[in-house]
Amino acid sequence: MTVLAAVEGSAGRRRLLRVAFLRVDARPLLPRLRAELTALLAGLSAGDWARATDCPGWSVRAIAAHLLGVELGGACAPPGP
Repeated sequence: MTVLAAVEGSAGRRRLLRVAFLRVDARPLLPRLRAELTALLAGLSAGDWARATDCPGWSVRAIAAHLLGVELGGACAPPGP
């Protein structure tokens, strides 16, 4: 896929650049990533679930719940083009 992007050039002049994006099919990676995440979460202690993360206001439990929601929502999403 190719898109046009406006960027600032020299002397404040804008110019258009053609930018190409490479589509990568990451689906083959998902089973391994899911297994690794499941193993990580299964190894957490009760106290680990309440720990703060690098995301302000998000505990480990909140991030795990968010990932589950994304996973379940993705299962219902229509296939892309």
